[in-house]
Amino acid sequence: MWITRQRARELAHLLLHTNNTPERTAAAFAVGVGVAFCPFLGFHTLIALLLAFTLRLNRLAVIAGTLASNPYTLVPIITFGTMVGSLILGGGLPRLPVPETTDFNSLGALSGYVGRLRPLFPQFFLGSSVLSFIAGLASYFLTLPVIKHLRQRRQASLDGRLAADEEI
Repeated sequence: MWITRQRARELAHLLLHTNNTPERTAAAFAVGVGVAFCPFLGFHTLIALLLAFTLRLNRLAVIAGTLASNPYTLVPIITFGTMVGSLILGGGLPRLPVPETTDFNSLGALSGYVGRLRPLFPQFFLGSSVLSFIAGLASYFLTLPVIKHLRQRRQASLDGRLAADEEI
């Protein structure tokens, strides 16, 4: 049985929740950003998708939010999370190992850098958890007005096209 174009669109809307309100779309993005900062390295996409399906959020917005954690931001996120955790636990700023350029040549090399941070794991876990919450909350309030503005512009454009079509 062939799927019609209309049925494919209906399935996409059902799966992706692209017709959500701006608040739910911003919340979906915020969940993704929060997951990007969480301490469970390597499981961000899986966690994000599980939360998206469980909470029935826009899957694309959740995955877009997780892109805050990428090869370019991973070391700063790990470092800043460890520093925040150290300050919360009262140990002051820790002396962190300086990453070398060879630490990013492969996944094995990156795990070597993470291994050098192992004595600071409690600080990293606590700090990353705190950053996860703060980043998610901040991203909600930063993206909500942007999403509302973009939707208003899109609606105004559609209204303009409809008015032009009616004049013809």
